[in-house]
Amino acid sequence: MNHKGFTLIELMVCLAIMSLGISMAALSFGNISAAQANQTIDEISSALSRCRIDTMSRGGEVKLELYMEGKTAYCKLITNGVSHLTKLSSRVSIQYTLVGDTTVYDVAKDPLTLSYARDTGAFHPPGCTGITVIGGRSSYHLVLVPSTGGQYRA
Repeated sequence: MNHKGFTLIELMVCLAIMSLGISMAALSFGNISAAQANQTIDEISSALSRCRIDTMSRGGEVKLELYMEGKTAYCKLITNGVSHLTKLSSRVSIQYTLVGDTTVYDVAKDPLTLSYARDTGAFHPPGCTGITVIGGRSSYHLVLVPSTGGQYRA
């Protein structure tokens, strides 16, 4: 006899293997996004530290800008008109909160600019209280202390 086609068992085994592969790929993608979010919050923390050090040691106008162009996040450190641009990630969302405001802002719509006071090291003007980076199912939070200019991960 000449049989053409696949048996039901063969089709079920094939579908099971395909669904296993797809689920592994989805988990892998989530882990990659979480790792990128973790790296992004570390880069933002480092940029804030550089901004504060530059403000207190060099003087002049020093500020840090977080913004999105398309789906890519950027961090720009501007020291006396000279920009240093860092591409952060294209798979994350960056949000922030302000003093006395429960609204959560997204840098894709509302870019964030931060600067420090040279004499105290505090944020000038005091405004942002936290930055959150979301990637996949993970989120990482950087708490900012406006009165001291300090920061820590929560």
